Amino acid sequence: DFNVGQEVVIYADKDISPPTTKRFTGVIKDINLKGEGVDEKISIEGADYSSRLNDFTIEPVVYSSQTIGSIIVDVMQNSTEGMTYNNIGSFGTVVNRIAFNHTPVYDAIKQLSERVGAMFYVDVDKDLHFEIAGSASSGYTFSSGNYVTRSEFRQNDQELANDIRVYRDWE
Repeated sequence: DFNVGQEVVIYADKDISPPTTKRFTGVIKDINLKGEGVDEKISIEGADYSSRLNDFTIEPVVYSSQTIGSIIVDVMQNSTEGMTYNNIGSFGTVVNRIAFNHTPVYDAIKQLSERVGAMFYVDVDKDLHFEIAGSASSGYTFSSGNYVTRSEFRQNDQELANDIRVYRDWE
């Protein structure tokens, strides 16, 4: 029994009951039921918590002479909920000036990551990781050895949405 927007956690442990290894934590985005009679299938699509960074926006703010790490901590503290930020690498790079005005948190962190060649993601415990690109590995490989029997990857812009804000300076 589940609904769109509900959190889902997927565990994967063979021969362990109850399973303890988290493989995915996210939110259900689409439920598709197909079939007739006894031949029914259910397809559930979800997104991990990295996508939730698009659901939060940063109120107008300007950062001056601050490190990238301290900017990210401030953004996460003031603009998100339900996520932690314990894995932000030490990035001593000082940003002279950067402004955000109703910018999605994802876009702001992406902009900062591009300045220092970093990557970011939210793990299965809903913790933001911000690390030098190529310095981290999940330790997992898609192969038959770890019980991947079939995979399918699809990209589309089906749920693409734009948030448009219009500002006017009254003089």
